Amino acid sequence: MAYELQKYLMIYGIKFVRFVNLTIIVYFFALNSIYLLQLIFSRSGLLGHLSRLFFSDYGSISTSTYTPPISVLMPAYNEEATILDSVDSLRKLDYPEAEIIVINDGSADATLDTLKEAYTLEPIDKIVRKVKDKGGRVKIATEPIIGAYRVGGDVGLLPLIVIDKFQGGKADALNAGILVSRYPYVCSVDADSMLEPDALLKVVKPIVENPDLVVASGGVVRVANGCEITHGRVKTVALPEDRLPMFQIVEYLRAFLGARFALGQIRALLIVSGVFAVFRKDVVIGAGGYNRFSLVEDMELVVDIHRYLRESRRPYSIVFVPDPIAWTEVPATLKSLARQRIRWHQGLMEVLLHNRNMLFNPRYGSVGFVAMPYYFIFEMMGPIIELFGYISIPLAYIFGILKFPEFILFIIAAFLFGTFLSIFALLLMESGRRQYGSRRDLLRLSWYGLLDNVVYRPLVSILRFIGIIHFYRVKREWGEMEHRGFNEGAKAA
Repeated sequence: MAYELQKYLMIYGIKFVRFVNLTIIVYFFALNSIYLLQLIFSRSGLLGHLSRLFFSDYGSISTSTYTPPISVLMPAYNEEATILDSVDSLRKLDYPEAEIIVINDGSADATLDTLKEAYTLEPIDKIVRKVKDKGGRVKIATEPIIGAYRVGGDVGLLPLIVIDKFQGGKADALNAGILVSRYPYVCSVDADSMLEPDALLKVVKPIVENPDLVVASGGVVRVANGCEITHGRVKTVALPEDRLPMFQIVEYLRAFLGARFALGQIRALLIVSGVFAVFRKDVVIGAGGYNRFSLVEDMELVVDIHRYLRESRRPYSIVFVPDPIAWTEVPATLKSLARQRIRWHQGLMEVLLHNRNMLFNPRYGSVGFVAMPYYFIFEMMGPIIELFGYISIPLAYIFGILKFPEFILFIIAAFLFGTFLSIFALLLMESGRRQYGSRRDLLRLSWYGLLDNVVYRPLVSILRFIGIIHFYRVKREWGEMEHRGFNEGAKAA
């Protein structure tokens, strides 16, 4: 009896492992083929964008009466290490009419004191506009505002407003900024990031060209770790010495020049990075503002906008512009990276499962038929499938299910395919706008592109899998990223 049971388990165990291996191989080739198609599609779109840029005159956008004024919102919580560089970069933006609103979200460090020491902050009375729905209920509520301050009169610098409020989270701070802002467009910028001087002009260009259609526009985010920063400007673009930020440079290149550019071309963009994005304020308010309880408020807002405008049957477009640059500090320690990626995956699952009725729903067009399936299968479920692969493929070889030549062929194919995609993204970046010009930098990036699939991606898959566990344990944690400051760890000249 025991022998029969053992034989039965062995037969069906082998069948199960074979089924899992086949699923993983199909998943692997499907995912990497999608990545390849995204990069090919992005290359065509990027070359077209660059050819149009050759004839673009951003000076005319800067002086045009059709260029909309913008309120730039920067939520800040415990950002004393980077706040001055970030604010300086915003105040020096080349833009005809804008206001910079920094929202101190109950920081426990010296964020507010740092601003007070650097600038002459004058207390002001700031009107907080109440947004109500048709039933008279408050549509966007925030934690109370403690005080407001203003800096103005500096020649050549945009005016600065500082809002001090009780802690409510990043989304709550952004909503507070929206309620006190004056202008019809709002731009969200992270406090650990900086914009290039012409970034706002470039990201607003699609809005100027088609203000009735374009309701949101986002730009490229680059890694600031290792760069030399002076007075809110990237003086020297350089690579960090830390390994984790190096891997994230490769990762960001593939994400922004691959999926986001490609999905933006077919109006199926689900994420416009909260690091740097411009939104039409009335649309944001119509969609209910930022979700105060979301772990990924930037993605949640974009999905809510899609739902709001699709259900209202209003034509619209959310675009990704590959040229504007925002520089951001990424996690340099495993602890910070783990907190960030676990939270991101929890938030991704929240957004997708909350909006699952959009999946394959013709009412939502390309969002329902392209973006949602892609994110459900390859982003949300990806960590489970990938971790099964890391376990089942070696087991299949050990137990003789997968022969040695087949095993080696799969490993080589996986390594070469992933490496090719990383190098493709690197070359795509360099063809668009050279940033890392030295041969040594390009060789280092290429080396990390080689290591990405055998070191970094398995690590991130594990962290995302932990995010799935945390989601089902209803363990919601925002966590904090350790900020070293922009010039910390910069490469020696």
